[in-house]
Amino acid sequence: MRVVSINNINYRKIVTFKGNVNNQISQATIDERIKELQEYEVEHEDAEEFAKLDLNRYKDVISLLQNGITPIGIKKVLKLKEQQYKQAVDSISLGISSSDIFYMAELKKERYKTAKKLRQQGLNPDYLRIFTSISEKEREKALSISKRGYPPNISVIMSKLNNKQRLLFQYLIKKGIIIDLAFEISKLPKRKRIYCTELINNGICAEDAIRIAQLNKKSSKRAKKLLLQNIDTEVIADLAQLKKQELTRAIELYNQGVNPEYITDIILTENGIFEDGGFSDLLKKGYGLSCAMSISLLLSSELDKLIELTKKYPEIKDLYKQDYVVDIVSDQLTDEPEGIFTKKMRLKDGSSITLVKTFSMSGIQTKSRTEKYPDNSTSSMMTNGNRVIRVKRDELGQIKESLHIMFDENTPKVTGAIYSQASDILPGGYDTQEFTIDEFRQDSSDDIHAMDFDINMITTKEGKTLSKAVKNPDGSISYFEDFETNGYQISRNYKEKKQSNANIDESEYSFKINDENGNSVLNIQRYTKKNNDGTVTNIINGIRYTISFDEKRKTIKITDGQKTKSLDFKNRLPVISRKDIWELLKNQPVDTLLTLDKNIKEFCFCSDLDSQAELKNKILSVSKNFSIISHETGHIKDKEIANISDNQKLIETYDDEMIAFISSFPYSEQEYTMYFSQRAELTNSIGIDEFIAETNMLLTTYGTDIKSLKTRAQFLVRYFPKTITLVAELLGKTSTKSLLE
Repeated sequence: MRVVSINNINYRKIVTFKGNVNNQISQATIDERIKELQEYEVEHEDAEEFAKLDLNRYKDVISLLQNGITPIGIKKVLKLKEQQYKQAVDSISLGISSSDIFYMAELKKERYKTAKKLRQQGLNPDYLRIFTSISEKEREKALSISKRGYPPNISVIMSKLNNKQRLLFQYLIKKGIIIDLAFEISKLPKRKRIYCTELINNGICAEDAIRIAQLNKKSSKRAKKLLLQNIDTEVIADLAQLKKQELTRAIELYNQGVNPEYITDIILTENGIFEDGGFSDLLKKGYGLSCAMSISLLLSSELDKLIELTKKYPEIKDLYKQDYVVDIVSDQLTDEPEGIFTKKMRLKDGSSITLVKTFSMSGIQTKSRTEKYPDNSTSSMMTNGNRVIRVKRDELGQIKESLHIMFDENTPKVTGAIYSQASDILPGGYDTQEFTIDEFRQDSSDDIHAMDFDINMITTKEGKTLSKAVKNPDGSISYFEDFETNGYQISRNYKEKKQSNANIDESEYSFKINDENGNSVLNIQRYTKKNNDGTVTNIINGIRYTISFDEKRKTIKITDGQKTKSLDFKNRLPVISRKDIWELLKNQPVDTLLTLDKNIKEFCFCSDLDSQAELKNKILSVSKNFSIISHETGHIKDKEIANISDNQKLIETYDDEMIAFISSFPYSEQEYTMYFSQRAELTNSIGIDEFIAETNMLLTTYGTDIKSLKTRAQFLVRYFPKTITLVAELLGKTSTKSLLE
């Protein structure tokens, strides 16, 4: 294949793309060019167009293709004016990515010179935008800060802060606050800055803390009172700005169970400050407050969908009168509109009821009912799921104890029960037993306790153990799990031994799935041991690797006995929490290390829930938690391997299992998998992308010890075996070949 130097690109002014077509080129030359262009995977239609260009233009096209510019990008480049065209081509020679060359092309001449100079001085191309957007004085300061080892993006932010603000900024980053919020807090006036930091130290999330800290003195006093009343912090800043009488009404509405999202709107509408939008008319019809407000805020297109739903299901009119919250979403599972109706009521004894009813335009109708008791336990029933689920949750809303009563709806007869309890030995693990029973005590009345039943009556019997964590005599912890879903048998075994400093010294993990015919469809075997000489032995699916570390150079060497690969992380580690990230990397398996080395240019330290992989800029913001970095690595692998999430077979399998789960489990259980479902509008997630990321974590370790996330992993493992099997194959987790090949 011919290689054309970037310097051979013609700098002449190009007015239009087609204006450079040479009609004198022979058909044989055109055919030869098309064949060459197809080697670059150019579509035939584009190849025909490029092949007809004059020789200089054609050479430019080949050179641009060799530099990673797409055919669409090439057409845009060739249409640029002379100076812009020159800057675009020059940018490519400087190593600027194809996504940024048009930004560079549009810079004013002097500003482009600045960007070029910065690049020639060694600045990462990803940071040219931010460095050229600040003043010369700030730029000099930022460059000075970056020379002390700070990442360029953080250097730019710190250049805008004084010394005291910088210290606070570094403290907040160390605490895990994301960069943008840490900067916003650091820029606050001193009094508000201190107050905001106090709120964060008391466990209030940064976004809520900023809004509360920015209130004026009167509102701030009200906010402090509201904080003592156990009101959701996300609405405190809004409620605190209400006048005294309005605030009294707001607290009254909150205690009635009105959706906090609508409380301020309701009050301001009642007082005539906001437009009514039909709110009062809906109240006259007997609609509940939250329901009336949510309907009055619907767009006309959403309102049309709601009217259509109401015609199809007249019974939902009764729900309107009960203070349901109405939300119209596009159900991506069926690609049809769906209405989700939720009712929350607080009772005088401190308990509450949550009712959820789902109506699908496809004709599928599911009903779910949940009752909450004063001890924070709930009972839920799905009419077509043939089960009643009694659950006790911890302070973070995660399941600490659950009992599934299975029954035959036609008989009706109880067929069995499954009891799970969060392990007090292994965080994130569950001890589970299956019981064969034919009856259980249940209050048959129609009052609030209609689904109350006696857990002890069942759990005192002998049952089959499905999962359990035990502490061994040598101090190690063992965990096993055997679960059956739709004929698929899921088996997992995990063992860990910790050092005195609580780091895991040795771990062993297997994950096996057999299909309904008993055939093995997944067999993951992993082992890790820290050796006395400082090296780590890592065995993945039978391949033994030795990992060694150079503490001074911050390099990691991996060998499989035949091949060796060296990974250099020194210039990628952050100044802030440099040691934390290095220690985190030293605890990673070979497949994770290789993925990070290939795809990440810069690491940042943050809190567990703020962790994210910025794939465009190749930045990984991550906490010290092993399961978090395994999850984020899943996102990286998804995009690295040509978007696994676009695989049609995977999507169909995923949809089938997700629909089966949603159709069989009450809404209170569905909530734990919503983050991984296609209902992205409800979860603010990308659904299957998150499923792939979480599966990568589950194929690497047993689950997560993060208290606020522990339940969701168990649901995926137990109820999505087919999807997990496919994801494992697509991620390359089932490979028995060396990863160094």
